[in-house]
Amino acid sequence: MVKKCNNCGFQQDEFLNLGGKKYCISCNSEININSSQILAQKQKSLHKMKTALDTFYNTLEPLEEYIEKAGYYSDFQSKRQRYRKTIMDSEGPVENDEDLFLSNLYIFAQLTVKGKPEFFREIIRGDFYRWINYTGITADNCPETLKHFLIEINNVLNDKSEKIVAETDGKTVNIEINPKEMVGIFAGIHNPLSESGRQKKELEGKSWNELPEEDRLKGDADLGKQAFEEIERSVSIPHQNFRLCYFGEKRPTQQGISMEGIESSSNIQPSKDGNDIIIDNEIYEPTNVQLDQEQVDIARQQYLGNNAEIYVPLGIGFVALISAVSYRVFKRGNK
Repeated sequence: MVKKCNNCGFQQDEFLNLGGKKYCISCNSEININSSQILAQKQKSLHKMKTALDTFYNTLEPLEEYIEKAGYYSDFQSKRQRYRKTIMDSEGPVENDEDLFLSNLYIFAQLTVKGKPEFFREIIRGDFYRWINYTGITADNCPETLKHFLIEINNVLNDKSEKIVAETDGKTVNIEINPKEMVGIFAGIHNPLSESGRQKKELEGKSWNELPEEDRLKGDADLGKQAFEEIERSVSIPHQNFRLCYFGEKRPTQQGISMEGIESSSNIQPSKDGNDIIIDNEIYEPTNVQLDQEQVDIARQQYLGNNAEIYVPLGIGFVALISAVSYRVFKRGNK
C-alpha cells in the first residue's frame, strides 16, 4: 500500500527504517503514530478549518472598514481584501465599525477558535500576518489604538482571549443594539456556516496544502509576522492597561495618546485672543473632548517631570495640553 508523508505529501511504498524509527525518504522527517494521527485529524477537520478561516476573514472586514473610515491611510481602500463581503454600506460613525469588529472578535474567540487544535490557530495566524504585510501597516505608521486591536487579534489566535472576553462580558449590559450592526455580526457567523456543507464535500480527503491559494489572504506571512512583532514592541501603553471596548459608553474622540510630546523645535505660543494656541504657525482651537483619564495619568508620569505642562499629540489635527491637575484638548482650526 502506498504511504504518504504527512509533512511533505510525498508518496512512497515504504518509509525509510533507521534504528527502529521510520522516516520519509523525500524530506527526512520522522514518521510516527502521533504524526499520522495529526494528519488524519487535519484531513477530517479541513472543512472546519476553512469555515474558521472564513469567519476570521469576516472579523477583519469591520476592522478594515474602521481603518478606512478613520482616515489612517490615504490609499487603504486599495489594500482591503474584505471589501463589501458582509458590510454593504459605510453609513454611521467610525465607532460603529469599531464596536462591530470587537463584537465579531469576541464571538470568534468564544465560538470559533476556543478549544480548537493548535494547527487551526497556526494556519489562521499565518493569514493574519499575510494581511498585515499586504496592508502595509508598520510600527512607524500604526496609531496606538490600532496597535492594540492587532495585538488582541494575535492574543486570541494564541488562545489568550481573557482581555476581550472580560471587557465584553463587563459591558454587554450597556449595549444599545443597532440593527445594521447586528446584520453584520450574524452575517459574519452565518455565511461561513451556511457554506460548511458544500465545502465539506469539496474538501473531503484533501490535506491542508491542497487548499487553493486563491482562497487565502494575500501577503507574505514571514514579513507580516516581523512587522507585527515590531508593532507589539512599539506600544506606548502596556496592552493590559489599554481599554479596548467602549460599548454603550461615551468614548474619547481620540483614544490613543502617542506619549511623544511636541517636538522641542516646534514654536508654541498663545494666540492674541488668549484661548487658542499657535503651533508652527497653525492655530489650534479649544474643544470639549474628554480623554481616558488612565492615559492622561500615564502621560503625566512619563513626560511631565518638572515641567508645568506638556503638549501631547492625539492624532491628526488634535493636541492635548496636560498639566499636573488638568488637561485641555485643542483641534487644528481653519483660520
